[in-house]
Amino acid sequence: MNKIYIVLQAYSHRNYVNEALYLIFSYIRNHKNWLSNEVAFVIYTDLAEEFAILQKYTDIFFIESINQSQIIDWHGEPAFLHRGKIKMIEDFFQKYEGHLLYMDTDTYFLKESSEIFEKIRAKRNLMHTAEGKISSKKNPIFNKIYKFIKNQHFTISTGKTIKIPTETIMWNAGVIGLHHSKKYLIQEILELCDVMYKKYDKHVMEQLSFSYILENDNFIEASDAYIFHYWDFKEFRKTLKEFFDFYSDTDLLTMAEKSWQIMPQKLIADRAIYYQKLPSWKKFVEVKIKRKEWQAPSVKLI
Repeated sequence: MNKIYIVLQAYSHRNYVNEALYLIFSYIRNHKNWLSNEVAFVIYTDLAEEFAILQKYTDIFFIESINQSQIIDWHGEPAFLHRGKIKMIEDFFQKYEGHLLYMDTDTYFLKESSEIFEKIRAKRNLMHTAEGKISSKKNPIFNKIYKFIKNQHFTISTGKTIKIPTETIMWNAGVIGLHHSKKYLIQEILELCDVMYKKYDKHVMEQLSFSYILENDNFIEASDAYIFHYWDFKEFRKTLKEFFDFYSDTDLLTMAEKSWQIMPQKLIADRAIYYQKLPSWKKFVEVKIKRKEWQAPSVKLI
């Protein structure tokens, strides 16, 4: 069993479909052997019709249709959006005999990434990037999580008691690479997430659960040299809509080829330059008072 499945969740809104397709374009653009049988995609969606552009390649792209009832069930009680990611990965391992490369839709491939696939096949755990030790208290979230876990013990259904050290490294969970033989870890990740979230309903509990369990299993390796994560760049959705409107009558390969024109990494750099040029007083007025955010310029598409 050598196959890698890139698993995506793209439901509830066309924005996520656009992001997922852009991610797929980046894979095609950077991998000349994308039609080989070594890597395939599994897309969980309630908008299957929006992925019609992929239907010619049914041996590469697999659509897992889900509905709102299932999505709500995956979020659990109390409802936690990011719990759905864990349940989806659990569902994937129940249905597919292959290794996992989960990617948030707001990620894309920067270059040829066979090295990532080989690491997963070698049973090395991957996430996106290390955000730092919780004990660093480098930001308000880390400070809150530090206080939460410092004197806490978490007991899961097996009777196992977990004490998360404050020295634990928090990893960004926009990318998760996991060998099929380690699918048993998902249940423990889910249970730890549930126990923690019921005690403290912070949005990073899913990420903390993945970070602790995978690090405790084996050293986590970063994938950010190959995959870019633009989680804080929602302005890109406007650019994506313009791109899909412009190329609405073209095929998958054409859109993949043309997608180099709208690189989030470049646009984020443009945004940073814009804010750097603003005097501090003007930045405060525009962002804090007027709530006026930078807008991605319309890209001249060819």
